[in-house]
Amino acid sequence: RRHVSMRRDARVIRSSKGSFQDRIINWIKKNRLLGLVIVVGFSYLTWIIFSHRGPDDAMTRKLNQIKGHYVKPSTELLSIDAWWHHAGNDFAENRIRTFEMQVSTPPYTDWKMVYYERSSTAALQDAQPLAQDIKIERIEVWRDYVSGIHALVDMSYSKNQQIQKTVLEIEDDEARPLVIYPASKASSKIYVITTVYRRPQHFKRFVKCLEQLYMQTSHNFGLIITMYEGDERDTEEVLKKSHLMTSANSKITIKILKKKLPFKKAPSLQESIDLLKSDEIAFMVDVDMTFEPDVLDRVTRYVVKGKRAWCPIVWYNDDGQPGTQTFFAYGGTGIIALYKSDIDKFGGYDVARYSDKHGFEDTDFFFRTHYVGLQIARSQESTFQHHPHSRDTWEAS
Repeated sequence: RRHVSMRRDARVIRSSKGSFQDRIINWIKKNRLLGLVIVVGFSYLTWIIFSHRGPDDAMTRKLNQIKGHYVKPSTELLSIDAWWHHAGNDFAENRIRTFEMQVSTPPYTDWKMVYYERSSTAALQDAQPLAQDIKIERIEVWRDYVSGIHALVDMSYSKNQQIQKTVLEIEDDEARPLVIYPASKASSKIYVITTVYRRPQHFKRFVKCLEQLYMQTSHNFGLIITMYEGDERDTEEVLKKSHLMTSANSKITIKILKKKLPFKKAPSLQESIDLLKSDEIAFMVDVDMTFEPDVLDRVTRYVVKGKRAWCPIVWYNDDGQPGTQTFFAYGGTGIIALYKSDIDKFGGYDVARYSDKHGFEDTDFFFRTHYVGLQIARSQESTFQHHPHSRDTWEAS
């Protein structure tokens, strides 16, 4: 009876004070201003938590919006009004510079490099218990905005009295233990893709580099060239006289596309890319470049399907011409290699926006490669050289 009476009394007390919601409402009525502040603050905090976004600036909100669009593999992405269309060349170039790869060689003094060195050594010892004289020869590190820090570690060791070499890849999100695994190496066919218009001397030099590449490389590669009316005869003549086509054992695939003026670089490159299979690698190279026969080794080292593209930082050679300078083109993005299937994710070159425009189509391609979720490895390549030329040849078209 006593318990029943106590429960009855408790119900009377609760009913006299009202429910919890009623008390809250009464308190807000008495303290309207303070209550309004609390309600607005609670609503804003809820919005932050459930939208996974913090109080960022207008540029960051724009980047998040664009990034959300770019995860959709559709050619509709070509119409996206991206931030790099408005930011200007200086801002875009500064952002591109942040992709630069840092290279370290022993002895390592930076704590991060020492950390990678010890972790890689331990990982190799676990995988190869009989390995001896383990040495870290080189560590390449680059930062990705989405997935954190990545590194390639070149290592050598002796096993059964033979020197072995291997490359390990490190993923470091700076929050959890390192992820270390053997680096993959692409074996797909690589297509060198270029366009030619009023560059006869540059094209001759370009073909000589391809000849050296053909005679010394073991990689399976092909060549796709777009040439324009007016100089296609000279271009074809250079090709016919080269070892690329005269060698009896030549297995290189050469495709030639002939176009009418005006010169349109982005559409020409995209049409060449469209000829590839999804599991082949597109390697866009300007015809005014020279390179060493090991250039395809760099492509297979860095390019990983569904994960990474390679965009080398090339050396601008003055060729002794007055008024020109020599420097690494940190903001240059025209030379890039990646899988055709990865290009399809963002629609390739924006042929609508850059149909007859030159000079920013490669920057647009670079950023859209990244915002579809791919890493971009940017290594300094002193033997990958750009040679000077005037722009009047384009303007004349």
